[in-house]
Amino acid sequence: MRLTRSADRSRSLYRPQATRSVPDLDRCTGSGQASARVNSASSFIPSVPRPGSNMRNPYTLVNVTIERSPLFPNPVTCISDMSGMLASELVRRSPWGAWGQWLSETRDSLELSVNFDPGMILWATLICVVLTLMRAALNRRVFTPLAKSYKLTDESVNKLPESIWKCSVYLITWCWSAYITYDLDILADLGSHWSTWYPGRPVESSIYWLFTFEVGFYIHYTYGMLFLEARRKDFTVLILHHILTIALIVGCYSVRFHIIGVLLIFIHDIGDVFLEGSKSILYFKEQGGKAVHWVVTCANIGFLLFATEYFLFRIYWFVTKALYSALYICLLVYPNGPFYLPFNLMLLALLAMQIFWFSLIIKLLVKVLFLKEELSDVRDIKNEEGESEAATLHVNGGTKTAKLNGSSKAHEDKKKK
Repeated sequence: MRLTRSADRSRSLYRPQATRSVPDLDRCTGSGQASARVNSASSFIPSVPRPGSNMRNPYTLVNVTIERSPLFPNPVTCISDMSGMLASELVRRSPWGAWGQWLSETRDSLELSVNFDPGMILWATLICVVLTLMRAALNRRVFTPLAKSYKLTDESVNKLPESIWKCSVYLITWCWSAYITYDLDILADLGSHWSTWYPGRPVESSIYWLFTFEVGFYIHYTYGMLFLEARRKDFTVLILHHILTIALIVGCYSVRFHIIGVLLIFIHDIGDVFLEGSKSILYFKEQGGKAVHWVVTCANIGFLLFATEYFLFRIYWFVTKALYSALYICLLVYPNGPFYLPFNLMLLALLAMQIFWFSLIIKLLVKVLFLKEELSDVRDIKNEEGESEAATLHVNGGTKTAKLNGSSKAHEDKKKK
């Protein structure tokens, strides 16, 4: 990606260390086309200044022209640019005693840049309650009767409602984020992630409600993992992921990093659509005690699509689009911008989790393609008899274990004897 500095200083959005009030949106976009795109939004969520804050912008915005990012950037160049920028930022703050200054700067940024909205949490809590009630009603009225009508195994009857529910919600949120990403050209125009930023910037209503819905869903998702669903091997990692996701979404809204926040949702939610969709298909592989081979074939194709999508979105585009924007382009536009290190540390932690899950995907892919093993969720915890703990049903406060048709042949022979 080639970067050129403009000689026309009159187009600069801010003078260094500007103390003027928040400018209008036209001056913050930097171009007529971008301005029209932002102003085409139907409405905005008004920013609420912190008490005693005049919402001035103390950060130096550099007048740098950033070319559009290609659909498939060179990952080597991106990683090289990011590594060099991060290293120079850390060196700039050396010796380590300067980290005290960084903490002081972060505290000042919290006072100047954070516009936390308690209303978002209240709406998210309400959405969490509604989603929980909807899930219970759909499980009882639709998903479980559907599974039983096809005479699926006890394990599939227990797992199918969870996968259909998650697939449906993630499909809604991804389509929502995809529309915003396309409308604001977020995937290609990485410079707009930061050139339109200033403290207290208004947030488009579509983005506000997307973030609120996502927070509500992840609170519901965490509750479901703790009380409604079977424990899996990656339970701890998933809980940390959900806490980190909620913190990122609320943080992106509060400090007005919502443009890159939409990109993060666009990159992540599509993976769960493919994952839960493939699992939902797989649960129909045995109906009435008879194997349905074409269902297994469809599930295998879905899993291959999921593995391909996961690498493209959560590894390749996450690094070359989201992380590149936050680690590299951010400092080109705002050399002294707020929350550079905290925000990027959260993104790097998210990347580490995604690499962990991708290793599980590769492991399962090798088993299916080369070892000809049956496709299954490698995260499931098996009991001593080789049965999935997801088949444990909770009845009136107690538990009973459902015998699965998918038990090992040795176990079935032992049972017959």
